[in-house]
Amino acid sequence: YNFWPERQLSVLVSTAADLTDTSAPPPTCFLVWIGGLTNGFLSAPYIYSLQRALSPSYGLVQVRLSSSYSGYGFGSLRQDAEEIHRLLSFLAALSQQQHPRTSSLSSLSSPTCVLMGFS
Repeated sequence: YNFWPERQLSVLVSTAADLTDTSAPPPTCFLVWIGGLTNGFLSAPYIYSLQRALSPSYGLVQVRLSSSYSGYGFGSLRQDAEEIHRLLSFLAALSQQQHPRTSSLSSLSSPTCVLMGFS
């Protein structure tokens, strides 16, 4: 997904079921993995293990921020925080789209999101 087209920021959402069952329902919760320094998609050796270990209700979110890869040092913590905030808003909208108001999530304003950092 491209969660901020103007900044060309993207996100990869995957679940444990993606590895075995393509008919599984979309996740209702998200573990947002934020790489450190020059990290980006699939840059940590444990990503697939982490994906397999997640509960079926969780999606693993890998994000590419402006500071990812060779962008390190060209931004600020404020910029990273702004981009993470935008990502969380995107995930809330995605969850509402995938789980219509008829679901048990209709009373929630946003899905559960857990942030995990790596450095």
